[in-house]
Amino acid sequence: MKKTIQSLLMLSVLFIGIKAYSQSFTLSDSIIEDSLYINGYFDESVKLQNNTTNKMVINYRIVENSIDTANWFILFCTYPECLTYIPEGGITDTIAANEEVLITNLAIEAGIIPKDCSLKIEFFDVSDSTFRDTLEFIFHASETDKKPVEGPGSVNDLDNAAQFSVYPNPISNQFNIEFKDAKYSWKLLDTYGRTIKKSSLYESKEFVEIDSSKLPSGMYMLEINTADGAAYQTRIIKP
Repeated sequence: MKKTIQSLLMLSVLFIGIKAYSQSFTLSDSIIEDSLYINGYFDESVKLQNNTTNKMVINYRIVENSIDTANWFILFCTYPECLTYIPEGGITDTIAANEEVLITNLAIEAGIIPKDCSLKIEFFDVSDSTFRDTLEFIFHASETDKKPVEGPGSVNDLDNAAQFSVYPNPISNQFNIEFKDAKYSWKLLDTYGRTIKKSSLYESKEFVEIDSSKLPSGMYMLEINTADGAAYQTRIIKP
């Protein structure tokens, strides 16, 4: 009986130790599920919180990948680079004690409808890889997606807005914004949500030429807000 109690106590201590260590870092999401459709976009970021008092170097490896990379534009970002393919693994970032960072970002522009697909990523601390956590993207193929209703308070697809025109896309050294009968502001964001370029509030130029020659290859978000409260977004791709 005494040995049984001792064994149970040892198992309890081991369980508590494993549970405590399992909290050394946490992901903001473990499963992200969404639909993909022709000419649609997916863009999602995941953060990682270092819950320890020590610096961490986080690595990752791809456990499963069935995304249609041949027919879709893929942008897979881990600090400090973005790739137009999904690698087998690598280093993501060095995270200071008790710090939260954006650990990865996945953006997809659909060309054709694929089969249902998924991407599973395992993250682990280089100094002690016994603890690891998994992030899974699950996608369902779809032919269409409901478009939001235009108006104040909603975010609309810029590609369907008659009063604006953005070209070329993909871009090279520059791209242009043309508009009709509206005062607006614009800003260009990277995949981490950081503002790269922006206008004054509000412009009334009918034609704006934006220099993109120094932008690295990748996918960006262009946001336009009109003086009447409407908001528009579109993806800008630089190969």
